Amino acid sequence: RPESHEAAGFVVASGDFKCMAGRVLELLDNDDLCETMGRSGRRSAEMFFSIEICQKNHMALYLQSARGING
Repeated sequence: RPESHEAAGFVVASGDFKCMAGRVLELLDNDDLCETMGRSGRRSAEMFFSIEICQKNHMALYLQSARGING
């Protein structure tokens, strides 16, 4: 399937500009969908990319590298 509907956005095949434009128009025409996806995307970003989580992941990677562990 070239595209799928996700809770936080749409997935469109790379280079499929026509489909991407259609999805943008769909969001422009549907305030509720736009708002729902926006809230969902923000929740995901806060959950997976908070300063605390990024710091923890970077520190773990640094320590792993410092110990010479490659896996």
